[in-house]
Amino acid sequence: MFIEAYSWALHRLGIFLLLLLTGQYGFCMPDSTSSAAKQHATNKDQAPTNKMAKIDPRTNILMSGQISPDKPKIEINPVFTTFFNYLEEQLKLRFSYTQYPWARAMEATERGEGILFGIYKTKERERQFLFSEPIFADTIWLVMRCDKSFQFSEIQDLKGKIISMHTGSSVSNEFDQGINTIFKVDYSITDVNGMFLKLAQKRMDAFIFYETSVRELDAELERKNLSLATSKQADSNPKVPLFCKANKPLAKVYNYFAISKKMDKTILEKINQVILTARKNGDLDKIFSK
Repeated sequence: MFIEAYSWALHRLGIFLLLLLTGQYGFCMPDSTSSAAKQHATNKDQAPTNKMAKIDPRTNILMSGQISPDKPKIEINPVFTTFFNYLEEQLKLRFSYTQYPWARAMEATERGEGILFGIYKTKERERQFLFSEPIFADTIWLVMRCDKSFQFSEIQDLKGKIISMHTGSSVSNEFDQGINTIFKVDYSITDVNGMFLKLAQKRMDAFIFYETSVRELDAELERKNLSLATSKQADSNPKVPLFCKANKPLAKVYNYFAISKKMDKTILEKINQVILTARKNGDLDKIFSK
């Protein structure tokens, strides 16, 4: 009985060692060629991913976005891609790109992990970061249900409303001062599709939409009304639009680059020189033409 048990134990031990060495037991031996250790090559026709080794913070662009197993590639607005390519050409360097949810992108910037793109300037943020010259302006809209729409002309018109916006984001000093005093904010980490879904379910009165190009929001509303008006999430007449934008923009705010005050500001100064020259010769207007 003892010998049989001993032989059985040796047999099980041999199987365990075999599985351990081949990595099939949940462990793996070090692999110098694993994907985590490889430099991810990118070009203008291929979207970059977050899987890059030895990232240089001085040339790493931090952006808002969601990376997931089913969406491993960074999706960049084509206008921004044109702008980044222009900067690379003028500065004679190559950028890397990293996307996080907005709040994490700001935290990474504060740690000095890169150059944050698309940030608005506020008094609080100026205590944390160094900002570039202004790059382009966003038009900020309130998106609401058509059957629950309301007129907007000033911040006081939001009294008692629930407004959804991304965690860590900002609109303007006036808007930010009204949070929890004039209106309530539902902070969210979901993307714009999740915002539309929550609005369809009446979990908010409106949400913030950042429009970079003219009619971008109109096109988005048209797509969503066509796809959701007859879905189970919508309870309105399919012939009547479900989503509408406010009668006027909430604000128009400039976007900037920003870096941690701990970082060497040389790269920011070089970027500023390119922005100022591009604004003077008209290249910036051509890139961000609406």
